[in-house]
Amino acid sequence: MINLERSVDRRTDMDRQLRDLGADYEIWPAIDGRALDESVYMQRGGAHGLFRGEVGCYLSHLSLWKKIRDEQIPLALILEDDARIDSDALDVVRDASRYTDRFDVLRLSALEKQVGAPLSNLAGGRQLIIPMKNPSGLAGYVLTSEGAAKLVSQAEVVRIPIDTVVDRCWTRGVRMVMVNPAPIHHAEGVTSTITEVKRHGLRKYQSSWCGRISRSVKKRLYRYSMKDQWHQQDTRKDITE
Repeated sequence: MINLERSVDRRTDMDRQLRDLGADYEIWPAIDGRALDESVYMQRGGAHGLFRGEVGCYLSHLSLWKKIRDEQIPLALILEDDARIDSDALDVVRDASRYTDRFDVLRLSALEKQVGAPLSNLAGGRQLIIPMKNPSGLAGYVLTSEGAAKLVSQAEVVRIPIDTVVDRCWTRGVRMVMVNPAPIHHAEGVTSTITEVKRHGLRKYQSSWCGRISRSVKKRLYRYSMKDQWHQQDTRKDITE
Protein backbone atom coordinates (compact mmCIF):
# COMPACT_ATOMS: atom_id res chain seq x y z
CA MET A 1 0.00 0.00 0.00
CA ILE A 2 1.59 3.25 -1.20
CA ASN A 3 1.24 5.99 1.38
CA LEU A 4 2.72 9.43 2.04
CA GLU A 5 4.06 9.72 5.58
CA ARG A 6 2.03 12.91 6.11
CA SER A 7 -1.23 11.24 4.95
CA VAL A 8 -2.09 9.77 8.36
CA ASP A 9 -5.88 9.74 7.87
CA ARG A 10 -5.54 7.80 4.63
CA ARG A 11 -3.20 5.31 6.22
CA THR A 12 -5.64 4.77 9.09
CA ASP A 13 -8.56 4.27 6.70
CA MET A 14 -6.65 1.79 4.55
CA ASP A 15 -5.51 -0.11 7.65
CA ARG A 16 -9.15 -0.49 8.71
CA GLN A 17 -10.23 -1.72 5.27
CA LEU A 18 -7.41 -4.23 4.95
CA ARG A 19 -7.79 -5.56 8.48
CA ASP A 20 -11.51 -6.05 7.85
CA LEU A 21 -10.52 -8.16 4.84
CA GLY A 22 -8.03 -10.13 6.92
CA ALA A 23 -5.15 -8.98 4.73
CA ASP A 24 -1.54 -8.60 5.77
CA TYR A 25 0.15 -5.75 3.96
CA GLU A 26 3.28 -3.67 3.72
CA ILE A 27 3.33 0.13 3.63
CA TRP A 28 5.47 1.41 0.78
CA PRO A 29 6.68 4.97 1.60
CA ALA A 30 5.50 7.31 -1.14
CA ILE A 31 7.79 9.99 -2.54
CA ASP A 32 6.49 13.46 -1.72
CA GLY A 33 6.58 15.55 -4.90
CA ARG A 34 6.26 18.74 -2.87
CA ALA A 35 9.52 17.96 -1.08
CA LEU A 36 11.56 17.39 -4.25
CA ASP A 37 14.38 19.81 -4.96
CA GLU A 38 13.43 22.12 -7.84
CA SER A 39 16.19 20.79 -10.11
CA VAL A 40 15.17 17.19 -9.38
CA TYR A 41 11.52 18.02 -9.97
CA MET A 42 12.24 19.63 -13.33
CA GLN A 43 14.47 16.76 -14.38
CA ARG A 44 11.97 14.11 -13.30
CA GLY A 45 8.86 15.44 -15.02
CA GLY A 46 8.40 19.12 -14.25
CA ALA A 47 9.85 20.11 -17.60
CA HIS A 48 7.09 18.09 -19.27
CA GLY A 49 4.33 19.91 -17.43
CA LEU A 50 3.57 17.42 -14.66
CA PHE A 51 2.36 18.44 -11.23
CA ARG A 52 4.77 17.89 -8.36
CA GLY A 53 2.25 15.42 -6.97
CA GLU A 54 2.17 13.57 -10.28
CA VAL A 55 5.96 13.30 -10.25
CA GLY A 56 5.92 12.01 -6.66
CA CYS A 57 3.21 9.49 -7.53
CA TYR A 58 5.17 8.39 -10.60
CA LEU A 59 8.40 7.85 -8.68
CA SER A 60 6.56 6.01 -5.89
CA HIS A 61 5.09 3.42 -8.25
CA LEU A 62 8.34 3.17 -10.22
CA SER A 63 10.40 2.47 -7.10
CA LEU A 64 7.95 -0.28 -6.11
CA TRP A 65 8.12 -1.81 -9.60
CA LYS A 66 11.89 -1.97 -9.28
CA LYS A 67 11.58 -3.80 -5.95
CA ILE A 68 9.21 -6.35 -7.51
CA ARG A 69 11.56 -6.79 -10.46
CA ASP A 70 14.78 -6.97 -8.46
CA GLU A 71 13.43 -9.33 -5.79
CA GLN A 72 11.59 -11.44 -8.37
CA ILE A 73 8.31 -11.17 -6.45
CA PRO A 74 5.98 -13.46 -8.45
CA LEU A 75 2.78 -11.50 -7.82
CA ALA A 76 2.05 -8.27 -5.94
CA LEU A 77 -1.22 -6.50 -5.21
CA ILE A 78 -0.53 -2.76 -5.20
CA LEU A 79 -2.92 -0.25 -3.65
CA GLU A 80 -2.93 3.52 -3.42
CA ASP A 81 -3.98 4.95 -0.08
CA ASP A 82 -7.26 6.44 -1.31
CA ALA A 83 -8.67 3.11 -2.57
CA ARG A 84 -12.09 1.77 -1.66
CA ILE A 85 -12.02 -2.02 -1.63
CA ASP A 86 -15.04 -4.27 -2.21
CA SER A 87 -15.49 -7.10 0.28
CA ASP A 88 -14.82 -9.76 -2.38
CA ALA A 89 -11.78 -8.08 -3.94
CA LEU A 90 -9.23 -10.53 -2.54
CA ASP A 91 -11.33 -13.52 -3.62
CA VAL A 92 -11.46 -12.09 -7.12
CA VAL A 93 -7.68 -11.59 -7.15
CA ARG A 94 -7.13 -15.18 -5.99
CA ASP A 95 -9.44 -16.44 -8.72
CA ALA A 96 -7.74 -14.37 -11.42
CA SER A 97 -4.29 -15.47 -10.25
CA ARG A 98 -4.75 -18.81 -12.04
CA TYR A 99 -4.00 -16.85 -15.21
CA THR A 100 -0.73 -15.29 -14.09
CA ASP A 101 1.06 -17.03 -16.95
CA ARG A 102 -1.09 -15.00 -19.35
CA PHE A 103 -0.91 -11.47 -17.96
CA ASP A 104 1.68 -9.00 -16.70
CA VAL A 105 -0.71 -6.45 -15.21
CA LEU A 106 -4.19 -7.06 -13.79
CA ARG A 107 -6.11 -3.79 -13.40
CA LEU A 108 -8.59 -3.78 -10.51
CA SER A 109 -9.76 -0.17 -10.73
CA ALA A 110 -10.74 2.37 -13.38
CA LEU A 111 -11.82 5.98 -13.50
CA GLU A 112 -14.44 5.20 -16.14
CA LYS A 113 -16.91 2.38 -16.72
CA GLN A 114 -15.19 -0.27 -18.80
CA VAL A 115 -16.13 -2.42 -21.74
CA GLY A 116 -13.91 -4.99 -23.35
CA ALA A 117 -13.33 -8.38 -24.90
CA PRO A 118 -14.33 -11.07 -22.36
CA LEU A 119 -11.71 -13.67 -21.50
CA SER A 120 -13.01 -15.59 -18.50
CA ASN A 121 -15.66 -15.56 -15.79
CA LEU A 122 -14.47 -14.84 -12.25
CA ALA A 123 -15.81 -15.11 -8.73
CA GLY A 124 -18.67 -12.83 -7.73
CA GLY A 125 -20.14 -12.55 -11.22
CA ARG A 126 -17.19 -10.55 -12.50
CA GLN A 127 -15.28 -11.06 -15.72
CA LEU A 128 -11.71 -10.89 -16.87
CA ILE A 129 -11.55 -8.67 -19.95
CA ILE A 130 -9.17 -6.93 -22.30
CA PRO A 131 -10.24 -3.29 -21.77
CA MET A 132 -11.09 -1.47 -24.98
CA LYS A 133 -10.38 1.97 -23.52
CA ASN A 134 -7.83 3.25 -21.05
CA PRO A 135 -8.82 2.40 -17.46
CA SER A 136 -6.78 5.34 -16.04
CA GLY A 137 -5.93 5.58 -12.36
CA LEU A 138 -3.95 3.08 -10.29
CA ALA A 139 -6.00 2.72 -7.11
CA GLY A 140 -5.51 -1.03 -7.29
CA TYR A 141 -3.70 -3.44 -9.59
CA VAL A 142 -1.74 -6.70 -9.58
CA LEU A 143 1.73 -6.87 -11.08
CA THR A 144 3.97 -9.84 -11.89
CA SER A 145 7.76 -9.70 -11.71
CA GLU A 146 7.93 -10.00 -15.49
CA GLY A 147 5.41 -7.19 -15.83
CA ALA A 148 7.41 -5.03 -13.44
CA ALA A 149 10.54 -5.51 -15.55
CA LYS A 150 8.65 -4.53 -18.70
CA LEU A 151 7.11 -1.44 -17.11
CA VAL A 152 10.41 -0.26 -15.62
CA SER A 153 12.04 -0.51 -19.05
CA GLN A 154 9.58 2.01 -20.46
CA ALA A 155 9.18 4.25 -17.43
CA GLU A 156 12.66 5.49 -16.53
CA VAL A 157 12.13 8.78 -18.38
CA VAL A 158 9.26 10.73 -16.81
CA ARG A 159 7.13 12.44 -19.45
CA ILE A 160 3.53 11.40 -18.78
CA PRO A 161 1.51 10.45 -15.68
CA ILE A 162 2.27 6.98 -14.34
CA ASP A 163 -1.22 5.58 -15.02
CA THR A 164 -0.83 6.62 -18.66
CA VAL A 165 2.39 4.59 -18.80
CA VAL A 166 0.41 1.52 -17.71
CA ASP A 167 -2.49 2.37 -20.04
CA ARG A 168 0.00 2.32 -22.92
CA CYS A 169 0.97 -1.26 -22.19
CA TRP A 170 0.71 -2.18 -25.86
CA THR A 171 3.78 -0.08 -26.75
CA ARG A 172 6.16 -2.65 -25.21
CA GLY A 173 4.16 -5.83 -25.20
CA VAL A 174 2.93 -5.59 -21.62
CA ARG A 175 -0.03 -7.96 -21.32
CA MET A 176 -2.74 -6.03 -19.46
CA VAL A 177 -6.14 -7.42 -18.51
CA MET A 178 -8.83 -6.09 -16.22
CA VAL A 179 -11.49 -7.25 -13.79
CA ASN A 180 -14.94 -5.94 -14.73
CA PRO A 181 -16.82 -4.61 -12.82
CA ALA A 182 -13.80 -3.31 -10.94
CA PRO A 183 -13.57 -4.50 -7.29
CA ILE A 184 -11.46 -1.51 -6.22
CA HIS A 185 -12.52 2.10 -6.60
CA HIS A 186 -11.09 5.59 -6.33
CA ALA A 187 -12.43 7.31 -3.24
CA GLU A 188 -14.91 10.10 -3.89
CA GLY A 189 -14.70 13.39 -2.05
CA VAL A 190 -11.06 12.90 -1.03
CA THR A 191 -8.66 15.78 -1.66
CA SER A 192 -6.04 14.76 -4.18
CA THR A 193 -2.39 14.80 -3.13
CA ILE A 194 -1.40 14.71 -6.81
CA THR A 195 -3.01 17.79 -8.34
CA GLU A 196 -3.10 20.09 -5.32
CA VAL A 197 -0.12 22.14 -6.49
CA LYS A 198 -0.16 24.19 -9.69
CA ARG A 199 1.39 22.60 -12.73
CA HIS A 200 4.65 24.03 -14.10
CA GLY A 201 3.68 25.25 -17.56
CA LEU A 202 1.32 23.41 -19.92
CA ARG A 203 0.86 19.70 -20.44
CA LYS A 204 3.33 18.68 -23.10
CA TYR A 205 2.34 15.06 -23.33
CA GLN A 206 -0.83 15.82 -25.32
CA SER A 207 -0.29 14.59 -28.85
CA SER A 208 -1.63 15.58 -32.27
CA TRP A 209 -4.75 14.02 -33.77
CA CYS A 210 -2.52 12.09 -36.17
CA GLY A 211 -0.58 10.58 -33.28
CA ARG A 212 -3.79 9.67 -31.47
CA ILE A 213 -5.18 7.88 -34.54
CA SER A 214 -1.93 5.98 -35.01
CA ARG A 215 -1.96 4.88 -31.36
CA SER A 216 -5.60 3.86 -31.59
CA VAL A 217 -4.90 1.57 -34.55
CA LYS A 218 -1.86 0.02 -32.85
CA LYS A 219 -3.83 -0.52 -29.64
CA ARG A 220 -6.63 -2.31 -31.44
CA LEU A 221 -4.23 -4.57 -33.32
CA TYR A 222 -2.41 -5.42 -30.10
CA ARG A 223 -5.64 -6.18 -28.25
CA TYR A 224 -6.94 -8.43 -31.04
CA SER A 225 -3.59 -10.25 -31.04
CA MET A 226 -3.66 -10.68 -27.27
CA LYS A 227 -7.24 -11.98 -27.31
CA ASP A 228 -6.31 -14.49 -30.03
CA GLN A 229 -3.28 -15.71 -28.06
CA TRP A 230 -5.38 -16.06 -24.91
CA HIS A 231 -7.98 -18.25 -26.61
CA GLN A 232 -5.29 -20.29 -28.34
CA GLN A 233 -3.95 -21.15 -24.88
CA ASP A 234 -7.47 -22.20 -23.84
CA THR A 235 -7.64 -24.47 -26.88
CA ARG A 236 -4.25 -26.02 -26.16
CA LYS A 237 -5.25 -26.58 -22.54
CA ASP A 238 -8.48 -28.34 -23.61
CA ILE A 239 -6.57 -30.59 -25.98
CA THR A 240 -4.02 -31.46 -23.28
CA GLU A 241 -6.72 -32.29 -20.78
